[in-house]
Amino acid sequence: MKKNLFVILIACISTISFAQDDPFASWNANYREVDIDDLLSREEHYADSIENDRDIVQFYVRQDGYRFMGRFTGNRRKIDPETIKAMKMVFKYYGGDLAIFDEIRREVEIVAGDRKIWMPIQPVLEKPFEYDVAKNSDVYIYALFMNLHSNDGKLNNIFLISEFIPQ
Repeated sequence: MKKNLFVILIACISTISFAQDDPFASWNANYREVDIDDLLSREEHYADSIENDRDIVQFYVRQDGYRFMGRFTGNRRKIDPETIKAMKMVFKYYGGDLAIFDEIRREVEIVAGDRKIWMPIQPVLEKPFEYDVAKNSDVYIYALFMNLHSNDGKLNNIFLISEFIPQ
């Protein structure tokens, strides 16, 4: 009887463990993995090409979901109001709720590729990030990328942290 119970217990545990999906499968489907250096180099090249041709409209926006590995420097700061303004301008073109950006208060500094980037973080993630991600440790980031090239030639590449996995 004990042997049969043990076999049933093992079968149940195996079934449960195989039945569970990867908890980040849906995130991975919606956030494409990218090389940050390559992505930002392409964005900078495109902005330069636009600025060199005055017949092309100088204003453009783009939004996409990306994921990538980074290293948290340990630095945090209050978000610049200009960053909030840029996020709102991009999001407006995609029909989103602009009020959600008013809640964002902080940015964290991430080294991704060869670049140090200040990334806004959603308020709900601030405390878990502080608790789970140590200074100089790796973190896998899921971010909403917002790109704004304004008429005055300023290029904003913003990565709003939507989720993260400490490494």
